[in-house]
Amino acid sequence: MRTRPNTSAMVEKTISTYEKLVRDLQKKTHRLRADHPSSKDRMAFLRLSAAIYHLCPSKIADQDGFFRKVYYQEQLALIDRRTLPEIRQKLTFTGAHEQLRQAHTCGRILVSFHYGSFFASLAAFSAYELQVMVGMAGEVYQKIKDDLASDARKLANHDGSNFSLELLDLGAPMSIFRMVRKLRSGKDVFLFIDADSRQRIDKSEQRKIRIPFLDGALLVSSGAAYLSYLTGAAIVPILSPRIPNGQTQVEFKEWIYPDTAVDAETFAGQTMQRLFMYLEKQVLKDPTQWEGWLYIHNLVERRSQADWSYTEQQTSRDTDEYRVNQERYALIAEKKDHYLFDRQQYRMLWIPEALFGLLDDKSPQQSVIQADEPTMDFLFRNQILLPQKS
Repeated sequence: MRTRPNTSAMVEKTISTYEKLVRDLQKKTHRLRADHPSSKDRMAFLRLSAAIYHLCPSKIADQDGFFRKVYYQEQLALIDRRTLPEIRQKLTFTGAHEQLRQAHTCGRILVSFHYGSFFASLAAFSAYELQVMVGMAGEVYQKIKDDLASDARKLANHDGSNFSLELLDLGAPMSIFRMVRKLRSGKDVFLFIDADSRQRIDKSEQRKIRIPFLDGALLVSSGAAYLSYLTGAAIVPILSPRIPNGQTQVEFKEWIYPDTAVDAETFAGQTMQRLFMYLEKQVLKDPTQWEGWLYIHNLVERRSQADWSYTEQQTSRDTDEYRVNQERYALIAEKKDHYLFDRQQYRMLWIPEALFGLLDDKSPQQSVIQADEPTMDFLFRNQILLPQKS
């Protein structure tokens, strides 16, 4: 390990900067208006609300408030990553992290989730002087590759550590081969396994596994488990939940070793179930710390029509009393276009400005909308209007 520079003055200054960044973020979060149809954050809010209805319907009443908390946690994780060397005193390592010191001929597959201060695990990698390849989806890779590499260098310099970080675009050709080669050379690979569907290690729909999650299910890539089975590398599950008093607990769960007594498909299924059980337990404790609400729509197994509180029979027009189906639909305006967002199907329905105005002006309990016959047929056919409950 290299000699650690004297950085106490820098630490004190950066902690002050960190606290100011957090205060500014709190003010920005307070100003969010995602509940308004024309808000710039409207689409993110609607995807979150759709994920709630597919995974835990009726469990979260104040969705606007919930969105603010998730947004705050997401942005706070970025602040944490940029100031990791200086907020080290806020981090505690627990669980099976000392095993990282053990001699090994094959690298480890370090897996985590976008929960809590999810880049805090980099501080542990620096403390144990790991050489890590981080795999990311193409779009995410392009957005943060330079910043993440810079943050890793700053962390290593602060610690006087031989920690190194190499970034890998999982969408690039030969990415799987590069990870296999890295593991077999004794280096480690780090993956976020709750990333959206564009981040696939195997890019194979056949290797998607259905995982029961909360009150629904996710269809997740099993690439990390197959990679373990192929190379013999242990899987190291990591979670970084925030705990009271502004602390973050970087938890290293029990390592998972490939079981050659079963076939690869069985091992992959059992392993992914176990990994997502760790995430589910944390989400049940504090759902606002999971950034996944903002993009998990790409992985959600959509609930069937029968699971919703309304049915096909409710679309009949043998009544003059009806209501807007706000459980399924929400309004969104983008520039000069107007849409209804369908939470059940994750689709956008374009609607004329006049109809947008009519629906925007009504409460869920309205009983009269004046519109021409084709428009009324459209509203009932798509279950935008439902018969009023008696």
